[in-house]
Amino acid sequence: MRRLLLGADPESGNHAPAWTHRFAYRTRSGILAFLHQQARRNLDAHHLGDEPVAWEPPAHWLDALDLPQPSLDLPDERVRALLTAESTERDVARQLGLTVLQLRLLMESRGLSAATRPHNNGTYPRPPRQGVLVPERLRDLYERQGLQQLQIAELASCSSAVVKTALKQAGIARRPRRAAGNLKRSVDPAWLRTEYHLEGRTVADIARELSAPDTNVSQLLDAWSIPRHPPGHSAPLAWQPSPFAHLGIPLSAPMEHISTRRGGTEWLHAALLVPAHQSRRSAALTLGIPRTSLNHRLRMLETAAGFEIFNHRRRPVVATPRGRALLDEAQRLFHLLNQ
Repeated sequence: MRRLLLGADPESGNHAPAWTHRFAYRTRSGILAFLHQQARRNLDAHHLGDEPVAWEPPAHWLDALDLPQPSLDLPDERVRALLTAESTERDVARQLGLTVLQLRLLMESRGLSAATRPHNNGTYPRPPRQGVLVPERLRDLYERQGLQQLQIAELASCSSAVVKTALKQAGIARRPRRAAGNLKRSVDPAWLRTEYHLEGRTVADIARELSAPDTNVSQLLDAWSIPRHPPGHSAPLAWQPSPFAHLGIPLSAPMEHISTRRGGTEWLHAALLVPAHQSRRSAALTLGIPRTSLNHRLRMLETAAGFEIFNHRRRPVVATPRGRALLDEAQRLFHLLNQ
């Protein structure tokens, strides 16, 4: 009954999910006492007051099975000292010389539970943010560079919910949702037809680039009568031969990695255009792509290179020293390729 009250699914079979054991291990002793009190009242209400709340079957019912009896000579103080917020059942059982099942029986028989963190009026001590989610870096990405929460989540390898929480904790005001119709006004039909129909990209891939729901991109395809992919269609391979391979010129390691990625040359073309404009918005207009798409290409380029190519905190955007070397290499390679 306690496991059902703690969230076990009765439809999944006669075994409670494994996580209910971990949850019971963390449940406060006051809650366990309350559950036992409710069980007693339930029995009394059905005129079954003589039935015990906790009951073990007689030994002769078990066909000579040996139940794991807990050790009775362990003082409660020693057990409580090990039941901390950081402890696990397995570690505590090992330190006490018990099995996990014996530890559970011991805790249940004595009404013990692992210590939990205090609520502190709904707040918990939080570990410091790292990487992309550091408040200063997060503010730069969200406010100055205009990245969407989903794009930041991809950079941080986390969920959008984590980014949303990090924005709130850093005191960064969230932008209002994109109004209906804004996506249609910001996307060029010719660009969408090329990316989806000719390049073979999927709806999910394009939606991720535009930081929009899949359904919105599907609605644009239908509105502009762009033929859908046949059933079983898959996106093109992410890797391709480097277009610079036949030039006979050794490539730097970042350039080798970038040029063999699908879309790598488009990322490089976009990056070469950025320093000639005062803003990324004007660069996106020159390329004829949405600004979110340009941001996506620059982010993918920097991810493939393994370092920041641009100093996005300056206006106009300027290349970092390593980024300038990479762009100069790309300029030479494209010049030789055109010749």
